[in-house]
Amino acid sequence: MRIVDYFGASLLFTIKKIVVGFIITFWASHLLADERAPVLVELFTSQGCSSCPPADIILTGLSKNPNVVALAFHVDYWDYIGWKDSFADPSFSQRQKIYARLASQTAVYTPQFMINGQTAIAGSKPNKLKREISKSLQRKQFFEIAFKSAGDQVQVKVNAAESAEAFRADILAIYFIPEARVKIERGENSGRVMNYSNIVTKVKNLGQWDAQVPWHKTILSKPDQNVAVIVQLVGQGKVVAASILR
Repeated sequence: MRIVDYFGASLLFTIKKIVVGFIITFWASHLLADERAPVLVELFTSQGCSSCPPADIILTGLSKNPNVVALAFHVDYWDYIGWKDSFADPSFSQRQKIYARLASQTAVYTPQFMINGQTAIAGSKPNKLKREISKSLQRKQFFEIAFKSAGDQVQVKVNAAESAEAFRADILAIYFIPEARVKIERGENSGRVMNYSNIVTKVKNLGQWDAQVPWHKTILSKPDQNVAVIVQLVGQGKVVAASILR
């Protein structure tokens, strides 16, 4: 795990490396798609972090699970130690820092998983991640995100069940590259060729929703990229719905 104090000076140290004690197929097919609400799993990772590759493998497995919306946010705060992450964006680092601040944490680290915008799990704890995903999959689905494609346009529609309570939420379109292979030439992972999945390139706020009437909007698709849509309580709070245009 690599940790940085985002209020000032960097705090750099390495703890025990992640041991991947599971079979990747579990993550791909743990539960069949049903009426349960999909789980959003965000991974904050970096090409320059030697502790991140096992977590990247976990995310690849999760990306094949129809009940999981798995997205990799590459952060930029390790770029200075020898290798500039080709997918990193300052806004992704800021997203992680907001989560940390909401949890009264003063530091951010990689690799870190975030479940439904609420539960942070170190990438070195795959068993805990497994339990949290299984627990989250037990919640009922009160919201539905539907897609309809026509050429380079995608119509997004969000509905709420009659029993859903009113709230204020942001509806976000998250564009991502399904797969990429990168040769790392410097830094902690120098000499390694890494495979990455569901690499976020852009987050676009489509507007707010109060869950009282159906919401819809048309967005543009991007060549060689997929898009996920999530409904997240205002202030980067709990994620109440997530779906991928497959």
